[in-house]
Amino acid sequence: MGVRRFDAPVVMEGGSIHVDGEGTLLTTEECLLNVNRNPELSRERIAELLAQYVGIDKIIWLNRGLAGDETDGHVDNIACFAAPGKVIIQVCDDPDDENYAITQENLRILREATDAKGRKFEIVELPQPPLASFEDSRLTLSYLNFYFVNGGIILPIFGGTAEETDREAARILAETFPDRRIRTVDGMAIIKEGGNVHCTTQQMPARG
Repeated sequence: MGVRRFDAPVVMEGGSIHVDGEGTLLTTEECLLNVNRNPELSRERIAELLAQYVGIDKIIWLNRGLAGDETDGHVDNIACFAAPGKVIIQVCDDPDDENYAITQENLRILREATDAKGRKFEIVELPQPPLASFEDSRLTLSYLNFYFVNGGIILPIFGGTAEETDREAARILAETFPDRRIRTVDGMAIIKEGGNVHCTTQQMPARG
């Protein structure tokens, strides 16, 4: 069997894509089309190469990631698959917050989209934690930056003014994944250095 060669690589990180296992991939234009990653590649060529790399048939292109995200819009801070045909997205309900327009646009894209199998998405909304800053910079607080482990989820929470949304996020995820135990960690201890639980880990697929 020969070695497959690609005429151009797609620069991306683990947090820049999310797949459903049935041919659909989620990403953001802000990240993969950023000039600091793939300046020589068109959106269409990136899609062709991703199809080869990870075996997907369709990409759902969200527009932007969360405000202040130093990763240029990683999708793992804003949306992920709970199951094929089912997407969790973090939303902001404050019109004065920059994330309001960002998350409302991404919600519209998901509501109008179908996956690789032609299904409309069931959408689960998670609340955004209250705004928090560190050294005059906005922290990209996201409950979506959780990590799947065997039988469970490691969920970053933020405490203080976020205690109410911490509880709501844990409740929603427990309902969404009734077969998994939710375990929380102090997300503030990680986010001040950038990223969170998902950013510091990498899932390993189970062997069939």
